[in-house]
Amino acid sequence: MKKILAMVFVVMMLVTMSGCSSAKDLAQSLAAGDTVLGTGKQWGDSPLEKEWELDNGNGAILEYYAENQAEEGALIVSLSCDGEELATETILPGESTILTQELTEEAKTYLCKAAAEEEGGAVNVSYKILQKSSESEN
Repeated sequence: MKKILAMVFVVMMLVTMSGCSSAKDLAQSLAAGDTVLGTGKQWGDSPLEKEWELDNGNGAILEYYAENQAEEGALIVSLSCDGEELATETILPGESTILTQELTEEAKTYLCKAAAEEEGGAVNVSYKILQKSSESEN
C-alpha cells in the first residue's frame, strides 16, 4: 500500500511540473517503460537548453515536446546531436510540437533547445523530454 501511495504521489508531482494535459498522459508514458529525462516550464530572457548523453539502451527514441505558452512571439525549438542540428521548428503562441530522433547504440550528446525567434525576446515554454521504446502516435 505504501508503494502504491508513493507511486501516486510521484506521478502527481511529475504532472504538476510537466505541463502535461492530464495525469493519464504521463501515466501512460511511464507505464510503457519510458524514461522521463526532463519536464517543466521556463520563462524569461534565457533560452531553454537541456543536454544528455544517450544511447538506445533505455529506449530507441528521443522525444522532445514543447509548447509555446507566450501570449505573443514565436519560439524556435531544435534538437541537435553532437553539435549537428537534426530538427528545428518554429511554434507560434499557443502551439506545440514534438521533435523525435532515433537513438543509436553508440552514446552521443543530444541537446533540446527552445529560444525566442526575435532577438532579445522572452521564452515561455512548457516541455517534456522522454526516452521511449517507440514514437508517440499523436
